[in-house]
Amino acid sequence: MADDQLVLTARKGNVFSNGMNEFHFVTPSTVYYIPANKDTIRYVKTAAAALTAASMKEYPGEYVSEETASSVAIRRNFDTLIIQFKPDL
Repeated sequence: MADDQLVLTARKGNVFSNGMNEFHFVTPSTVYYIPANKDTIRYVKTAAAALTAASMKEYPGEYVSEETASSVAIRRNFDTLIIQFKPDL
């Protein structure tokens, strides 16, 4: 996965890169992330969430991925949701 806040450099048309990683925007709402020597990952743009104080209480917790044998933690800090990619560290 790309690190947090990396600069994308335009290569050609709708293709951008960061180091050896490429990002192909096939539509304004769909991008393919192609990390060096790994499988391509498709991302689709979503509408921004409109969270209320009540609905924010539903999201915190531990989320587990069997596919990657990893987990992330979602925490609430007042009116902000925070994701922690390595909750065990």
